[in-house]
Amino acid sequence: MRSTGNPVTLAATLACHTTGCPLPGTPYVVTVKTCDSETSCPIPPSCVDCSQDLAVQVTIRQPSFGLTFARIFGQTSWSVRTASVAGIVHARRYGIVTLRPPHPRTNGTDANYDDLFITGGSKVIVGQSDVGVNTNLSYSGTNSLLQIDSGFNLYYHDTYKAWSGAPTGVTNGSLITDPGYSIPTAPTGTPTYANEASAQDTTGCAAQQAVVPDTYRDLKHNNKINDPSVITAKCFKPGIYSGFTLTNNTDDVAFLLEPGVYYFNHGLNIGSTLIGGYVPNQPGTALIFNESNNPNADPGQMTTSGATSFVALNFGDKYLNSGGSWAQPASGPSGPVGLPDPNGGPAVPMSLLVRPDPNCIVTEPEPSACDDSHNNTLKLTGGGNIFLAGIQYAPTDNSQFKGNTGQTSEVGQLITWTLKFDSSVFDINAWLADNNGVLRIDPACSPTITTCNP
Repeated sequence: MRSTGNPVTLAATLACHTTGCPLPGTPYVVTVKTCDSETSCPIPPSCVDCSQDLAVQVTIRQPSFGLTFARIFGQTSWSVRTASVAGIVHARRYGIVTLRPPHPRTNGTDANYDDLFITGGSKVIVGQSDVGVNTNLSYSGTNSLLQIDSGFNLYYHDTYKAWSGAPTGVTNGSLITDPGYSIPTAPTGTPTYANEASAQDTTGCAAQQAVVPDTYRDLKHNNKINDPSVITAKCFKPGIYSGFTLTNNTDDVAFLLEPGVYYFNHGLNIGSTLIGGYVPNQPGTALIFNESNNPNADPGQMTTSGATSFVALNFGDKYLNSGGSWAQPASGPSGPVGLPDPNGGPAVPMSLLVRPDPNCIVTEPEPSACDDSHNNTLKLTGGGNIFLAGIQYAPTDNSQFKGNTGQTSEVGQLITWTLKFDSSVFDINAWLADNNGVLRIDPACSPTITTCNP
């Protein structure tokens, strides 16, 4: 097919987006549908699993295709057309996943539709990754918002409340499964501590405090944590914390977790400062909990308890410094507690891990044996600053996060049973690096004949 017209010039005319533009010197009419942006898209391409602002749909029509045998029935010509969509499609990579499956009621509603709940004016900013929920997203409160980068989507499964509006919602035909990451078990001989004093490192703490980057400061008085004249550092050793809740509610006291794996059987309560994995590109820390709904029991919860709560794990010198680097995965009993980066970058640490409830499995509907009320281990609702690098893996936990109003917390990939953000701003920094998209082309895609699936 040859044409004396310029297709690019033709496509710029309004008619080419609606009724179509004839190609000079040919019997063909071309319709081109594109979006200049997500907000300027009067006639979008018909595509599934691709971003409309990264796609173009072209339809070629021959309005008077001559017929031979059909003439005996009085039909001399047909309007024949074919359509194709080319779109840049990113493979799904989730910054947030909530795994709890639907729990339908007899009246057609779903008890679990709000598995991802954003309330109190929270703004959750998800960078270079998708959001996946096995039920749906629910907003509450003025200005509550989930923001996802262009080219990425919210994937939801629940059909009770089909998501609409921003961000773009795409229906998942099947449940997202638990990735089943390995959570280390303490081997025989792991040090066990029955109280705070026995868990402290009193000989090497000065050296630990000295290597904390200058950007780490307490939230009460904005003092540098590496300055012993204003901050008292207490350093703790990796191992099993049994029979007591490690608690820091004292201003101007910073708890420093030395590199390794921590089994907080009785929970952890932070009202002041707790940091670990503060040395960049060196092995950091991994904190492991059992499912709990009690802050002072065995098992116990991880909680924060005030506006001066400051928790930073495995942020290396990247804390308040975008040019820095995270720590590496903690050295565990069976190897590093983290995952390799498929793009060839540094391995990614796991910072918070909660052992799963065996009664809560990802199957539809939600198993009746799953007792959601007992799975509230990560309850960081006291406010303060929350900085958690890498992956937070709590596959059957109803996790809650609340930071300081007016401040931004940063969290890596979150995999939970349900998830609630309250009254603050969170940057979700997925551990997967941004890759170039893949160009997909469907040679037989028409918005009125077949489903367009580039």
